[in-house]
Amino acid sequence: MKPKMLIAVYFLALAVECLAILLGSPILHFVSKPLLMPILALYFYTAKHRPGPAERLILGALAFSWLGDVLLMLDKLYGSLFIYGLIGFLGAHVCYLLYFLRIRKINTAAHSSNIVGSLLISGYMAAFYAFLYPGLGGLKIPVAIYAVFITLMLLSSLRAFDLQTQAFGRICVAGTLIFAVSDSILAINRFAEPFKYASLFIMVTYGVAQFLIVEGAAKNIVSDEP
Repeated sequence: MKPKMLIAVYFLALAVECLAILLGSPILHFVSKPLLMPILALYFYTAKHRPGPAERLILGALAFSWLGDVLLMLDKLYGSLFIYGLIGFLGAHVCYLLYFLRIRKINTAAHSSNIVGSLLISGYMAAFYAFLYPGLGGLKIPVAIYAVFITLMLLSSLRAFDLQTQAFGRICVAGTLIFAVSDSILAINRFAEPFKYASLFIMVTYGVAQFLIVEGAAKNIVSDEP
């Protein structure tokens, strides 16, 4: 299947998942959501043609994301699996972090720093964790670890590219930022104040974020060989 067709299939599956949320249909939910990351992985593999060192990190992030998706679905049925879903997404962020560090190492156009962006991201994450802290219960340490790694992932994406000249870098960074938005909505809904349509907002931002990171990586013209 051609890459453009796989993009269409991915967003169709995402639309079905959003419909499942709106309709409250567990059947649609358990069919559509587990398909998202495999479709995106197939698109990335097809677009890049060969799984080099950097590509394998992207594929690893999508595999961990799929694991997180499945575990959070099962958590809704059986409970007590949220922490394992969190670990799955932690693995995804670690893979993305390593990907951006690798790209920065071989990307001669990468900027050495983005002080304003780094301060804004770090300040937001610290303030947001403080906001969540009273409602975290026994998950204070796991959520703190997760927050540290998503912060590092965001910071590494800012430093991996020349955002003024490399459009694929801007696509990747937009994806990482929207991923953080998705995680923030999930955290507010679970630990602070549940609100209507939270699951829909989480899924839309999550689906778009993953696509943008993968799309930016697929368009990355920097050699992935050191």
